[in-house]
Amino acid sequence: MKHCTLTERIDQLLGDGRVADIILRPGIPLRYSIHDRFQIDPDVVVGEEDFASIVKEAGLNCEAKDDDRQWKRGNRSLRCNLLTAQGIPQICMRIFPAKPPLFDDQQCDFPKSPELRQKILEPKKGIIFLVGTPGSGKSTTCAALIHEYARLNDRHILTFEDPIEFVYPTDLKSLISQRDMRTDMVSELLALKSGLRQVPSLLVVQEIRDEPTAALVLILASLGIRVITTIHADTACEAVGSFLKWLDGKRWSWGCFMLSKYLVCSIAQRLVTAVGDNSRRYVLHELLWAKPTPRSRAVSNLIAQAAKDEHSLDGLDGQILNGGSDTLHISWRSSLERWEQAGVKFDESLADELSNLSR
Repeated sequence: MKHCTLTERIDQLLGDGRVADIILRPGIPLRYSIHDRFQIDPDVVVGEEDFASIVKEAGLNCEAKDDDRQWKRGNRSLRCNLLTAQGIPQICMRIFPAKPPLFDDQQCDFPKSPELRQKILEPKKGIIFLVGTPGSGKSTTCAALIHEYARLNDRHILTFEDPIEFVYPTDLKSLISQRDMRTDMVSELLALKSGLRQVPSLLVVQEIRDEPTAALVLILASLGIRVITTIHADTACEAVGSFLKWLDGKRWSWGCFMLSKYLVCSIAQRLVTAVGDNSRRYVLHELLWAKPTPRSRAVSNLIAQAAKDEHSLDGLDGQILNGGSDTLHISWRSSLERWEQAGVKFDESLADELSNLSR
């Protein structure tokens, strides 16, 4: 590779759609990730002066030991997290895409069922969980959902983000008000309480972090708002229990009742690579519906029963696996088969791994 400066190399990586993360540490070569696997760039060793320059440009505070900022570089945005390891500072950068993804973009590739999309995007009250482990593409799917909702509906969309990852076009039917949790509000809980006065049809909460926020999400959904929130969990069914855990104790029974009434669906996803192909990752989805089909009403019943017996939630997996033609449920297996029928070959262990998730 032709010799280049650190910032020039960063700009090159920003132009490579496969790169998601960059790690900088003084005195060693730059590292960057392609599909979660880190590469070493031996031709670009991070110098002390170059590192200090980026710290200053990104507004990071080395004295804080841990700091998190958003760095605007050209038309791109990076989330920069500074940490100290054995007294040595380093920066982990997450690259945000240049523009919001669409449902049918390769990095989202949402299921194409018209009925399914209609139910998710209709301006009706209820809660949608977006589920996955870190790096599974939850933010991408959430952005695609917001963009499509805004394209189809003339409403007000209110988002709470930390930080703001995508900036949406201003010519969509809906008005999208994006609020940065660091700069646009005193506290997330106070902002959520005020949200009802801002007449949103769709409200997006990046992540549930405490019991009051979880309770308020249920109340907002009951008052006519569609709420989307992300949850760190392995499966769509596991997300239900993960959310309810925030309401453990006196609010457990109330939470089960409210979620059984207002949960619309839980959407889990994973990103996987094909055998011999590192050029892209394929999206697998699992969907659990709590309404509006006859079988999905059984899902609502199981959630309501958890008020007296938490183990009733164990039966949610069976609703996905045993779904018939009357249901919109999608299993990991059926999502995997969709790609295999298109000629994509995965490692043989993947099917067993996915089966174990739903046990």
